[in-house]
Amino acid sequence: MNDDRAQLAVLAADIIVALATKNNLMGWLALGPRRTGEPYRKDDIQFLEAIADQASLAVERAQVVEALERRVNQLNVLSQISQVVNFTIDFDDLLELVYAQTSREFDTTNFYIVLHDEGAGVFRHVFVVEIGERLNDGDDETWPEAAGLESLVVKTGQPLRTPNYEEACSKYNIASIDRPHHAWLGVPLRAPERTLGALVVAAHTPERIFTQEQQQFLASIADQGAAAVHKAELYGQAENRSQQLQTLLGTLDLDRVLHLILYNAVELIDCEAGSLLLADEESGDYIFRVTSGAGEELIDTRIPAG
Repeated sequence: MNDDRAQLAVLAADIIVALATKNNLMGWLALGPRRTGEPYRKDDIQFLEAIADQASLAVERAQVVEALERRVNQLNVLSQISQVVNFTIDFDDLLELVYAQTSREFDTTNFYIVLHDEGAGVFRHVFVVEIGERLNDGDDETWPEAAGLESLVVKTGQPLRTPNYEEACSKYNIASIDRPHHAWLGVPLRAPERTLGALVVAAHTPERIFTQEQQQFLASIADQGAAAVHKAELYGQAENRSQQLQTLLGTLDLDRVLHLILYNAVELIDCEAGSLLLADEESGDYIFRVTSGAGEELIDTRIPAG
């Protein structure tokens, strides 16, 4: 209210009428002095109040319609992502889709899709748009997983919104990454078992901020996007296993075949160690031929038949 008074005082208006509905202050109607120099009369004020009442209702209705249209558009965006996720496997196509659909509701002048590589202990940019242009050389840029506000988003699995990126990094005692961010909004890409990374929009000028409504909508997009990224990851893993199987079936080198069998078995079950034994047709003994993770000294050791 004090801020309103200060702003209204700057106008130096002779009369100020509130644009208000029953539950909401919409704004103010401010008028300067009459051209004739005469003061406003009581009936003038009553007339202005009547106009303000009608204007308030009109503004409120317009805002309701605008909010409904915006919500319908947001639902269409989410629906488009959901539909394409069911048909598109190409990873880069999925990222382009998430960016394009986000751009329908957001200023995506600076837009980032970040994935967390747990094995390497780093974060990786897989999609970067800065100043309205996609930077292909920014893809696959990595930085330590303890740096950047993305680390906090992934660690907590919660959205983070701030008007000042550097101040937020200082507040949470996190090293910033080399980006000219001011306002910053990041939401998690959550898969069923883990947080894959983050979806980020940022402003490089101090006058822009992000709202709670924008945060909620970006989180909805991220949920759809995470499903797409997770699906692409699973497809990539299946492709790798298929290629390994083709290699396995295409080689005539017995030792190579045995190593591939054991390697894939250990990877598939996600165990620490394994071994492969073959039967000696003459004696019936079992002979250690390949080991993984431990037990190299067992190679050629026999287990008697029975």
